[in-house]
Amino acid sequence: YLALVAYIPLGIWAQKKSPRTQATILTVMAGAAYILLGLSTSVAMYAICLCLVVICSNGRCWISFAKLTSNWFPRKKGIVMGWTTIGNNASSMLLVPILSGLIALGGVRLSSLVIGVFMIITGILGYFMLRDTPEETGRYPDNISPQQEKEYGIQSLAQYSAEEQELAKRGTWTTAGIMKCKEFWIIAITCALMFCGNVGVVAYSTVRIQEFGFTQPQSLLINSVFAALACVGSVVWGWIDQKWGTKRAVMGFCAVYVVGIIINIFAASIGYNVPLMFVSVFLFFWCVGGAANWPVSLCASLFGRADFMKAQTPLTIIFTAGRMSAFTVIAFGMSLSGGSLDGAFVISGVLFVLAFIIMAFLNVEKFVARHPLS
Repeated sequence: YLALVAYIPLGIWAQKKSPRTQATILTVMAGAAYILLGLSTSVAMYAICLCLVVICSNGRCWISFAKLTSNWFPRKKGIVMGWTTIGNNASSMLLVPILSGLIALGGVRLSSLVIGVFMIITGILGYFMLRDTPEETGRYPDNISPQQEKEYGIQSLAQYSAEEQELAKRGTWTTAGIMKCKEFWIIAITCALMFCGNVGVVAYSTVRIQEFGFTQPQSLLINSVFAALACVGSVVWGWIDQKWGTKRAVMGFCAVYVVGIIINIFAASIGYNVPLMFVSVFLFFWCVGGAANWPVSLCASLFGRADFMKAQTPLTIIFTAGRMSAFTVIAFGMSLSGGSLDGAFVISGVLFVLAFIIMAFLNVEKFVARHPLS
């Protein structure tokens, strides 16, 4: 919950200063804190280091990198988020065996040292490899070619950069105006519901697979194999987002998740049918791949490049709160079903249905960007 509070100053920092520098500092801090986590000699030291790891890692992901994405690809953010969030899914697939191997080799201290040093190195490399805006490298956002200047009403890169700088200074939205905007609350509540439901399914997927007759190692292996599918799903959902729009993509995402949940519950009800279980897990992890795409893509669709961070900061706070409340909500669902995992899956399905309905009321068309590349 400390991360929720930390998002506010981190968002202001990214809006006013360099998100590239912020990403580097947060990554290095997270790596250093992770090293100290393994060296902790007291509960207090462990708690402080853990808080720093969570705050810096989440801030880097949902603030720094989100701002960089909106700066570079304000209109092609769908397909770009599809590719960039592959890392989320690949890390979840690879981290467990890597940590297990390092712990077996030299204990927790070695594992924290190796992972922490790796984070610090990637943070430093990122500083030299990234730039805050494409204009700094002589490019247009979305990699618009010089031949497309007339199509977008641009006379020159210098003219475009001057207009963007002026727009970035004044913006078209105030934070108060965003908080009063109906569409902002539609995407915030939708994202909170989707993240809560997503955690509810994924957190219990291993235990659920065991109910179909598999051992714990087998269940973990099945989850790891399907986690690779999430990497593909990330790109597919990004393509759908770019092709048919973020609103339709999100509604499709919710619908597919609900279908997977229905199939899973039905498979359990007819004697734990294994083939149907695999179909449901396939759908789950295909959707997991796209889950991280939506907050950035929705926010960029509505508020453009100049005002992105003003909306992304409160949006991140709200959907993170939804994600963190998942276990409380899922526990309530399970209590209604006598402790059965069916209750967890039913309540997750209800959350996705609500997200689908709320998203249907989003009016993207009324948000006309003030600049053609915003």
